[in-house]
Amino acid sequence: MAEEEYFVTLPSRRRISSPSAVLSPRLASSLRRRDARTPRSRLPNEELALVEEDGSDEDYVEQVYEGSLVHYYPDERRISKLEKKFEFTGAIPVFLGFQDFISPEVWRAAISEFIVTALLVFVNTAGALTCLQAGFTSNTAAISVITFFCLSFFILGAAPASGGHLNPAITFATMLTGFSSPARTLLYVIGQIAGSAVGALALKIVVAESVAEKYGLGGCYLKNTIYADGVVQEVGIEPGPGLLAEFVFTLVVLFIAFSIALDPKQFQVTGPILAPFMIGAVVALMSFMSGGLMAVNGGYTGAGLNPARCFGPAVAMGGSLWDGHWVFWAGPFLSALAIGVIYHAIPPHHVELYRSRADIFTQIGNMIKGKSTASE
Repeated sequence: MAEEEYFVTLPSRRRISSPSAVLSPRLASSLRRRDARTPRSRLPNEELALVEEDGSDEDYVEQVYEGSLVHYYPDERRISKLEKKFEFTGAIPVFLGFQDFISPEVWRAAISEFIVTALLVFVNTAGALTCLQAGFTSNTAAISVITFFCLSFFILGAAPASGGHLNPAITFATMLTGFSSPARTLLYVIGQIAGSAVGALALKIVVAESVAEKYGLGGCYLKNTIYADGVVQEVGIEPGPGLLAEFVFTLVVLFIAFSIALDPKQFQVTGPILAPFMIGAVVALMSFMSGGLMAVNGGYTGAGLNPARCFGPAVAMGGSLWDGHWVFWAGPFLSALAIGVIYHAIPPHHVELYRSRADIFTQIGNMIKGKSTASE
């Protein structure tokens, strides 16, 4: 067997070669995050860049989370005692990524998603309320500009810690395409929706009650009751068309995110800084386009594009914001499922690199056939 150099280091920071690396299933899941300069095709599962079992608590692994929306130079993190002590084996635990439940790196990432999503919801929604109060000629355009800058900066800031998802739809899509384990996905989504609720509740305390009531704290809704020319009208969009709009507009966002930020070869073109601004731009563009679909303004708020952003104001204000709220979850998650199917059936042009990542559809197929990816 030819020796291949892997990006795993000991305290001396020396690299080790594959024949001296001992496979340890207890670390297989968490240590898949390696330097992106090494193609996964060079890392067969049975020789997956693991540190030698020497009893030391000072082992380090050089790692990069492939599901990050911003690529950056690899970090080194110490393997925790808990990760060394507990071992998850078997097809199901490895498939679900149980190792991530005891990984300090994953928990730090989930906490980062919680904090940054809370900040994003607070700041972005505050900006939307300010635009609505100012009464611009086009409130939708003004809110879209606010969204562009807020989202771009927060993705860029959160990426080194968690990947900068800030959106359950993106996190769910990364699971379906093999970037995230189901365990990491669960922790991220919990962090995102909890952060959204905290951010919205904090904003409700700050903003005037009359403003919060008038604009539903900048939340997402399909219909609204307005008063025009002394007549009470219920304006907006029905759940069916609203679901279709949510699906299509979110699908565009996910397509751009996966084609630009999560594609390792596109990164060579866009670089580490441009990707979050391009994602912010497409979200702002979809928000602007969907905000003008109705003939009468004041009803449909446009596509939410992010279930977490819609969830927080609904928790804080309640009432009519829960009417049709399921649309703002179902649409994005159906879009994520569509992206997963598309990338499985029609992968990017560098098929070998994509296939070697083992998306969730491939893993399920292998499990059905009785040969899990982890045991190959």
